[in-house]
Amino acid sequence: MPGALDGIRVIDCGVMQLGPTAATLLGDLGADVIKVEPPITGEMGRGIEALTSAASRINAKGSHFEIWNRNKRV
Repeated sequence: MPGALDGIRVIDCGVMQLGPTAATLLGDLGADVIKVEPPITGEMGRGIEALTSAASRINAKGSHFEIWNRNKRV
Protein backbone atom coordinates (compact mmCIF):
# COMPACT_ATOMS: atom_id res chain seq x y z
CA MET A 1 0.00 0.00 0.00
CA PRO A 2 1.59 3.32 -1.02
CA GLY A 3 2.26 5.96 1.63
CA ALA A 4 0.80 9.46 1.68
CA LEU A 5 4.05 10.90 0.25
CA ASP A 6 4.69 8.15 -2.28
CA GLY A 7 6.47 9.63 -5.32
CA ILE A 8 7.92 12.60 -3.39
CA ARG A 9 11.71 12.89 -3.21
CA VAL A 10 13.36 14.59 -0.20
CA ILE A 11 17.02 15.57 0.13
CA ASP A 12 18.17 15.36 3.76
CA CYS A 13 21.19 17.52 4.61
CA GLY A 14 20.42 17.67 8.33
CA VAL A 15 22.82 16.70 11.08
CA MET A 16 22.44 15.10 14.50
CA GLN A 17 18.81 14.78 15.55
CA LEU A 18 16.24 17.37 14.44
CA GLY A 19 16.77 17.44 10.66
CA PRO A 20 17.29 13.69 10.26
CA THR A 21 14.25 12.99 12.45
CA ALA A 22 12.01 15.20 10.31
CA ALA A 23 13.26 13.52 7.13
CA THR A 24 12.78 10.10 8.73
CA LEU A 25 9.14 10.91 9.42
CA LEU A 26 8.70 11.90 5.76
CA GLY A 27 10.26 8.56 4.80
CA ASP A 28 7.87 6.78 7.14
CA LEU A 29 5.04 8.39 5.16
CA GLY A 30 6.40 7.02 1.88
CA ALA A 31 8.76 9.73 0.59
CA ASP A 32 12.00 8.74 -1.14
CA VAL A 33 14.58 10.30 1.21
CA ILE A 34 18.19 10.74 0.11
CA LYS A 35 20.71 11.43 2.89
CA VAL A 36 23.60 13.75 1.93
CA GLU A 37 26.71 13.71 4.14
CA PRO A 38 30.19 15.26 4.06
CA PRO A 39 32.42 12.93 1.99
CA ILE A 40 35.31 12.42 4.42
CA THR A 41 33.83 12.49 7.91
CA GLY A 42 30.18 11.64 7.30
CA GLU A 43 27.41 13.11 9.41
CA MET A 44 28.35 13.94 13.02
CA GLY A 45 25.62 11.63 14.31
CA ARG A 46 27.46 8.55 13.04
CA GLY A 47 29.98 8.71 15.87
CA ILE A 48 27.65 9.24 18.83
CA GLU A 49 27.86 5.64 20.06
CA ALA A 50 30.51 4.26 17.76
CA LEU A 51 33.68 5.70 19.25
CA THR A 52 35.79 5.87 16.14
CA SER A 53 38.28 8.21 14.54
CA ALA A 54 36.97 10.79 12.09
CA ALA A 55 38.53 8.87 9.19
CA SER A 56 36.63 5.67 9.94
CA ARG A 57 33.40 7.30 11.17
CA ILE A 58 31.94 7.27 7.64
CA ASN A 59 31.41 3.49 8.00
CA ALA A 60 30.36 3.56 11.66
CA LYS A 61 26.67 3.37 12.52
CA GLY A 62 25.54 3.66 16.11
CA SER A 63 21.95 2.97 17.08
CA HIS A 64 21.08 6.68 17.15
CA PHE A 65 22.27 7.07 13.56
CA GLU A 66 20.28 4.01 12.50
CA ILE A 67 17.09 5.30 14.16
CA TRP A 68 17.40 8.84 12.80
CA ASN A 69 18.17 7.65 9.27
CA ARG A 70 15.87 4.69 8.66
CA ASN A 71 13.98 4.69 5.34
CA LYS A 72 16.77 6.70 3.68
CA ARG A 73 19.23 6.13 0.90
CA VAL A 74 22.62 7.01 2.38
